[in-house]
Amino acid sequence: MESNQEPAQPPLHQRIASQQVDAQKGSPLFSRLPPEIRSRIFAFAVAEYEDVNNPYPIDDMWKPPRSAPRKICLQLLLACRAVYLEAWFLPFQTIEQSIRITGGHVFAILTAFEFPLLWARTIQNLNKLLARLKQPGRAKVDIGSLRVYATVEAVEVGLLLQVLKMPGLHPQRLILSIGHDEWPGWEWELPLCFEAGWVKQISNVISSSTQEFNIELEAVEQQKNQINVIGKHIAKHWFFRRSDGNVLYADASGKCFQVSHRVGPSSWTNIRWAVDVDGVEKIKYYTLTVSFESECSVKAKGGMVSEATKKNAANPLYEHPPVRVEDIPDPDFWDQTPTVSSEEELNLTGPQVLPLPPS
Repeated sequence: MESNQEPAQPPLHQRIASQQVDAQKGSPLFSRLPPEIRSRIFAFAVAEYEDVNNPYPIDDMWKPPRSAPRKICLQLLLACRAVYLEAWFLPFQTIEQSIRITGGHVFAILTAFEFPLLWARTIQNLNKLLARLKQPGRAKVDIGSLRVYATVEAVEVGLLLQVLKMPGLHPQRLILSIGHDEWPGWEWELPLCFEAGWVKQISNVISSSTQEFNIELEAVEQQKNQINVIGKHIAKHWFFRRSDGNVLYADASGKCFQVSHRVGPSSWTNIRWAVDVDGVEKIKYYTLTVSFESECSVKAKGGMVSEATKKNAANPLYEHPPVRVEDIPDPDFWDQTPTVSSEEELNLTGPQVLPLPPS
């Protein structure tokens, strides 16, 4: 039985590349500037920005750095075919792609049947994106940044591994974002914990294009000491091996840490779901980011990689230890965060360097 469906057409950039394209020799942009400079100009023109005129509702589920929809202007790609061929893939490289292997409060109301469908749709959408990025004659195309929103449980059971194993996924920067409501037992304020079996699972799976792996750990301000415990443990005992064998380390001098603060509502879609601070319908959140980079990159920034960590990385039998705050006798010992004196300062301060807590 013959199918009446027309064969799928190749992507637009491939169709344009197969046609005759004016070299635009009369334009100084093409006749005087080298491709490397043009690429920088084009990347700036299609850079992502936040639509400040259309912010997300204050009681909706969002967190920095995304407080409004992200937009890009693509008028540049309409200028001519020569520009399009050189710049069509830049929006994919310059904007931060994101995938959610958690839904926070949304997934809490999904049935056991609905979650697999949503997960399959998420993977399908990412596969479609990667298919669009394929270029003739190139084995791979890097994307600038991939942010993965996840619950701790999702990471531990291997969903992050499934994402990283996708063919064609080559982010230059990988961000794993754990929200305050994505820790096991967060509703009952249980001590924070993070198992470590997944660290070895994703070894040799992380793309060789990945230059930086950031782990964002968020909690309410009252739990910042616990976050510091986990962050210090991760930086000291964990490392991540790429598919090419190179290892990403945390800076042992403490430059791998960044601290940020934000103030958010204590309700979501008009339903109160978190404990207010001092009776005010707002909550203070604390985020610690731990960065892992190659040893060369760490040293280039004036940092150092501990010999103990390099020794562990060279041991194929090394098991990354988990961290459980309840096993640490005095979490207050690790509180080395910068002092914030007022809510106004809390809202305005950007990322701050957090010194490495003492061993």
